[in-house]
Amino acid sequence: MFLYQCILLTLVVPFPLDRDEKEYGGRVIVSYFIDGDNNFFQGYTRLSNVQFNNGGQRDHVENYDPRFSLAFLNNAESTGKTESYVKKCAFNYNYNTAIGIFGDATKILIEVLGLTHMI
Repeated sequence: MFLYQCILLTLVVPFPLDRDEKEYGGRVIVSYFIDGDNNFFQGYTRLSNVQFNNGGQRDHVENYDPRFSLAFLNNAESTGKTESYVKKCAFNYNYNTAIGIFGDATKILIEVLGLTHMI
């Protein structure tokens, strides 16, 4: 008896395709924002069944400017409506780490489906 898991990726994020020449792709940063009136907005993301292609940038690992495919940067602890997670996502052809968590980012659920061709 064989057991197969059916995988449905409902969204593909295709970053730029010139990765071989410049060794960089796109990135998503989840952080906070303070507007001109000093209003604080906490960033969060809920990703499920998303495929990231051609992400990251080679040799950039600074914690103040992460060049990963997906980076959580200084996200305060979030609960309820602003809770972040990454579930059943795939990261393909990346020039850096797929997911990075920096600063005050805590309690982020990460269940990655697959990582391929990490350069």
